[in-house]
Amino acid sequence: MSDEATSATSPPGLDEPSRGAASSRVVAATLELRGLVDSWPHCQHVADFLARFAASDRFDPEQLTTRLASYLHEVLELVRRCHAASEARGDLVITLGRRADRISLDVAVPVDEAAGDRLRRSVHRACGPDPAAAYRIEFAAAIAGDDEDAGLLELVALHGVTCAAVEAGDVLTLSLSVPHE
Repeated sequence: MSDEATSATSPPGLDEPSRGAASSRVVAATLELRGLVDSWPHCQHVADFLARFAASDRFDPEQLTTRLASYLHEVLELVRRCHAASEARGDLVITLGRRADRISLDVAVPVDEAAGDRLRRSVHRACGPDPAAAYRIEFAAAIAGDDEDAGLLELVALHGVTCAAVEAGDVLTLSLSVPHE
């Protein structure tokens, strides 16, 4: 894999994830990828804990905690789906940081060819020219029982989240930028 970045176009006035203004780290967690895949019910607890920690000193911490936990859970669910059939080796690193008006959420995940392809496809769909239209198509497919990971599309199309994927060797980092309020 080559070192490359893909990012969704940002709404006017918003920086791309992990770019622009410097982000100060709030909390980071390292999880064993196989443990995440095998012990999926614990994922929501991890997402809740990290979100609560990152949002604790914001204007409306409960509202931001709920949003962050939902966004992180969507990303972790995507990672799990991409690794469910693979060996899923290595550590997953989740980092939450803060900028003036956004929270950055980075999930660095080791990938094999199949998992990397699926993650890249999801980011490319979310980075398309009209993520809202792509989301409506994926949502209709999900209702019909043919779900192809519409979660990331939903975050970009409906919640003002911007995303990017950066590859470095066998690690792909999904970066989200979330409005504070």
